[in-house]
Amino acid sequence: MTSKKSTYEDPPEHIPFGSLEHLEWGQVSLFKQTEILQKIHDKILNPKDSKAMVIAMSLISIIETSRSVLLLARHNVRDSYALSRILLDSTLNLGYYSVDDEMVKKALQYLHQKSFRDMFRELDLETMNASNKLDEDIEMTLPQNLMEAFTEFTNGEGNEIRNWYGAKRKDVFKRIKIIEAKHGEKIGKILNLCVFSIYRHSSEIIHGTLFGTCYGIGLTENNFKKPLNKDEHTEYINQMNAYLMSILNLMMETIVRIINVDYPIEDLLKESNGYTTHLNTMVTKQE
Repeated sequence: MTSKKSTYEDPPEHIPFGSLEHLEWGQVSLFKQTEILQKIHDKILNPKDSKAMVIAMSLISIIETSRSVLLLARHNVRDSYALSRILLDSTLNLGYYSVDDEMVKKALQYLHQKSFRDMFRELDLETMNASNKLDEDIEMTLPQNLMEAFTEFTNGEGNEIRNWYGAKRKDVFKRIKIIEAKHGEKIGKILNLCVFSIYRHSSEIIHGTLFGTCYGIGLTENNFKKPLNKDEHTEYINQMNAYLMSILNLMMETIVRIINVDYPIEDLLKESNGYTTHLNTMVTKQE
């Protein structure tokens, strides 16, 4: 008896959009995308190239969080969307690193000074008092590059600047415009679609608002779509996370496209696009 094939090379011709099958094949595709990102990480990792190192290190986070989403996607909406916000922010940051070497320098400076500041944060578990020894007068000589980084991320009042690129915080759409200026309108449109699909609701979920809780279990839907029992709630999870899989696959391909500009990886870009296109065809093709 021949077992039924379950590899990505033998998918069904058509699956209903938002169905369990859509979610399942979307998960397969997203896992394949993480394998592509791992190959890219291994290929571009170069200690002599600061931009390559920053991008490669960012890919570690993206791969890890993507696989966490895959583990949760069958079970709930809230955590899947909350983690997808991490993926979106990581993608935007990676896009920023690709813009110019100044952004890479800012990211490295932020890393160094933040790590330094953490060395002086203390918590007394008996009294539950938190303290920062940097608030005290500490005499020490810092390496020049660390001193420059520390100064760069300290404001006029002596407080830490918590925005990694140092300048006044830009909203997400302004950040996309900066990335779009280098990578083109198509990349900008996809990133805006990702923001529309993830950003607003994931923020509510992350901040623990009542709206975020109700959104996660489908109670913000209109009266005809609200889940009224366990089976309907399962269908809601499948629909929301199936759509999320399509969006995240687009996001992964966009990451590959951004990296391809500075570090040509046409073969891996073609492979990434193949998974995204295949998934889209499966859910749009009529039976």
